[in-house]
Amino acid sequence: MKRSILRHKFALWLVVALALALASCSQDELAGGEQGTLLPYGKYPLELTAAIGEAVATPATRGTVHGTWPDGYSYNYLQIASSIEYPEENKIDWMSYMVSTVRTYQIYADGTMVIDRYYTRDPIYWRRTDEIIYIYAYSWSRTPDERNTSDPHEVYEDQSEEDKLNDSDYLFAYEALTFDGDHTLHFRHLTSKVTINLRPSEYLSAQAPEDVEVKLTGKNGGNWYIKGNFIGTDPNKITLFEAEGLEQSEIIPYRNPNPTEGMYATYEAVVIPQTITGTGKTIEIKVGETTYSYEVKCSKGKYTSGEEWIYNITVDAKGLDVTVEGGDISWGKGDTGSGSVALP
Repeated sequence: MKRSILRHKFALWLVVALALALASCSQDELAGGEQGTLLPYGKYPLELTAAIGEAVATPATRGTVHGTWPDGYSYNYLQIASSIEYPEENKIDWMSYMVSTVRTYQIYADGTMVIDRYYTRDPIYWRRTDEIIYIYAYSWSRTPDERNTSDPHEVYEDQSEEDKLNDSDYLFAYEALTFDGDHTLHFRHLTSKVTINLRPSEYLSAQAPEDVEVKLTGKNGGNWYIKGNFIGTDPNKITLFEAEGLEQSEIIPYRNPNPTEGMYATYEAVVIPQTITGTGKTIEIKVGETTYSYEVKCSKGKYTSGEEWIYNITVDAKGLDVTVEGGDISWGKGDTGSGSVALP
């Protein structure tokens, strides 16, 4: 009987000693120690940074479409799952409400992510040094999954205000984070972007700025898809694309007050990735009472998620001269072409 009591006392002493040792360890000590060490509850919150693409955002006043975060950028929903409950990453079903814990964060211009206390409970805490926290993050409440067919993503028809341009964008990130690793969420655009640069010319310089208008249009008053469905269930491969029967319209782009260097004016629009070749989509430029029209071209025949297509256009009284860049992250050169003019 005495041996049994002693054995129990020794076991209890070990538990207490281990708890005290864990409580006194720093994060660095724990991270560098034995795999699978338990962490003191509520001591190590999950702290995150946001980036668009590869570079962490730097302070700026321009919005996400321009590659930086406006201060206090909201609509960022983080669904979180842990390897403790889900040891097999490929078996996490992000469409299931049983799987994930949802948190809402705000992102600031320097990329700092702060939990939104208005919508969210306490932050997530690390529980073990070998834990993996899976994060499925997106900038709108529409879950990016091809099974979500009832709630397509929509861009604004009129993006002439910067807020409407930014709100048309859709950002998505997926990461598997380790306790002692990088805790940056690398967001990517699921939408596409069209940039229209008007080259300087004597003809345009003679016009009042308000007499120059640009829009994306086409047959029957506009056939650009403004709604698109998600494609894929694998978080690393999810994209966005047009779907038959979804709404189409013309799009009024945003005139950037800071045009591309050397350009007369720069216009930007966020669009649904969609088929371009053979669809009659056009860029329409109105100068005073004269309307110029260019049938849009791209070397791939379609826009896909995360691409920017740049159309550099010279406008003179007789017509358009167009050079196209884009289609990949390095903005490779594309097609060239010309446009027509409808004289008043």
